[in-house]
Amino acid sequence: MRVLIVGGGPAGAVAARDLARDGFETTLIERAPHGAKPCGGGISLAAFGEFGIPSSVIERSVRTLTLVSPRGARADISLDDSPLAMVRRQVFDSALREMARAAGARILAGNVVQAWAVPSPGVRVATDGGRTTEIGADILLAADGANSVVGRSLGRPVERTCFGIQEWVEFSPDLAARWCERCEFHFRADVSPDFYGWVFPKKEALTVGTGTALSRARSLPKYLSALKRSIGLDLADRPVLRREVFPIPIGRIGPIGMTRPSLFAGSVLFLGDAAGLVMPTSGEGIYYAMKSGEIAARAVRENSALPGRVGRAYAAEWKRAFDRRYAVMGRLQAFFYRDDDRREKLVAIQRLKGIQEISRSLWLDHDLSARTLLSYSRRLFTALKEVGSQGRGGESVR
Repeated sequence: MRVLIVGGGPAGAVAARDLARDGFETTLIERAPHGAKPCGGGISLAAFGEFGIPSSVIERSVRTLTLVSPRGARADISLDDSPLAMVRRQVFDSALREMARAAGARILAGNVVQAWAVPSPGVRVATDGGRTTEIGADILLAADGANSVVGRSLGRPVERTCFGIQEWVEFSPDLAARWCERCEFHFRADVSPDFYGWVFPKKEALTVGTGTALSRARSLPKYLSALKRSIGLDLADRPVLRREVFPIPIGRIGPIGMTRPSLFAGSVLFLGDAAGLVMPTSGEGIYYAMKSGEIAARAVRENSALPGRVGRAYAAEWKRAFDRRYAVMGRLQAFFYRDDDRREKLVAIQRLKGIQEISRSLWLDHDLSARTLLSYSRRLFTALKEVGSQGRGGESVR
């Protein structure tokens, strides 16, 4: 069986590595092998062991996750037992592609300009020098991001539900003293009416960003300025190294969960951002992209004799493993991110016994059972009754 993968980010690279190891003829097409995808760059340290990723690509290990409320109350959640790894996507993605190459995958640099699904899947690729070539396969894995060319070629709707803006700021000694091993998440309407603002440390830079729904995307620069003012980064002598604006493909979040398009269309499977697999509430995308690549590769391996079953097998395993988690996290985002009063309470409840452990698990533990997810969700909603008037004075929560 010939497998063609479009997109060499975490989803495509993991799928290519696993398929090549299993002996499949695997071709991966990457549009920008030396480019850097805009991304916060946070991933749990446990994922490195799970996917066999070299720890040399980690730029910083974050041991404290700080939530900041609209009134300035701070809740520090310790990550000493499970640090959050910070990576630079250009380095991280290149390492994953090299793992795929070492396993035997063929990696091509080119820009896919068109894709088709019948009679068998394939793509038209523009390479250096303006040459165009067609490549066919038995199975096509679309891992080409939120603006997937494969998806658009097949008439798949582009889910641009959320956009982010992020700046890279020079990591001076005073900033390093504050954020060397700390991430901050700011919950305030003037920073983001429906998501959060973030401050993430890298090796030589600090990334500061925020996100919001597509309908408010024009206000992103204003939201970012509000965040920078609140953390003291609005001074003219703070050089901005790079500014990025990018889609965050979370899917459509409603009062009781979220929806997204189908994960496959015939022999074409959609992975990572191309499938809208960013997790609500946390905004995490790297881990779930890699997991989609792993599950897609397993579906190909276990159904190689009957290619028509691959897409259904992939979608079914993903649903069993993660759909309940997306539903729960979507519900939490729809509720707690709705207004500043609820955001204040979200931070305030972190002082209650056991809540920090629940929050840490919901954000960073990827293998929680459906029963545990529901139990944790109920505990958070129950905690609202316990906080009463707490969280209104801007005090620190430790």
